[in-house]
Amino acid sequence: MPTQHTSSILRANAARRICGILPRFRGRDRLVNLFLRDVKGDCLCKLFGLSYRGTLDNLIDREVYVHGSYSAHELAFLEAAVAASRTLGEPVTFYDIGANVGNHTMFMSRICDSVVAFEPNEAPWQRLQWHVKENALRNVNTIKCALYDKDCDLTFELPRQDNLGTGMVVHDSSLQQSNQIQVPGRTGDSLVQESFLPRPTILKLDIQGSEYRALKGLAQTIARSHPIALIEISRETLADTPNGLADIDSCFQNSECLELRVSKRKAFSLRPVKPREELDLVIIPRGVLPYFQKWLEH
Repeated sequence: MPTQHTSSILRANAARRICGILPRFRGRDRLVNLFLRDVKGDCLCKLFGLSYRGTLDNLIDREVYVHGSYSAHELAFLEAAVAASRTLGEPVTFYDIGANVGNHTMFMSRICDSVVAFEPNEAPWQRLQWHVKENALRNVNTIKCALYDKDCDLTFELPRQDNLGTGMVVHDSSLQQSNQIQVPGRTGDSLVQESFLPRPTILKLDIQGSEYRALKGLAQTIARSHPIALIEISRETLADTPNGLADIDSCFQNSECLELRVSKRKAFSLRPVKPREELDLVIIPRGVLPYFQKWLEH
């Protein structure tokens, strides 16, 4: 009789084959997740040709195992951002702010000159470290901290067991709960100065509501380097920004603010921002904006 882990692997492999055969359609991934909702156990697979270790009961790992990557449209945009940045003739450095277990870090390590990955939470940090060491990613620098608008200790709410990407900084430290820990918070500007980090060419921020505070702590660095940015906007992000998306946009000068979308015909598409509670926001300096014209929705 197969063990529970063997059964989970068999179901995950079946889902992987089905997704490889069937074209993507509305609701396909939801059906797959329902099929796999109670799978458990460790898994080992390849991600962009690199060794990837995870657990099938974690959303990100399950996506990687079944679909081959997580947030494919974001990765496609970041790949285009690297190509656009190469036209300027400078080295390309990627800041992965909220690196989690390293999906975006691993992808970008293959096409960037250097990657700096920031992750404050111990569990995903250990997995990130394993991926970097196991794959000998010598151009990746990992820093265990949360980027913030000041240097201080922060209260961090641990993520759900089924999704390591849901952990977040708690701004009101009076709201004490048993699932909270203390993590170091640093401004990006101070880290760049103290650690002699390369200035970012491309930023990715996915930190569950602290995006604006992290950007304020990177203000001097952003003003000097004019990076392309990919920022996940959530209800928590908007609740922490007095003027909403206008505050995020004000952190970047001479840039265009657009919305990143999943596209059936292309790897991704870009359109003018339609404000709502959750979206993927991209900030593109006007100097490289013409490179992205073919992805603009008309």
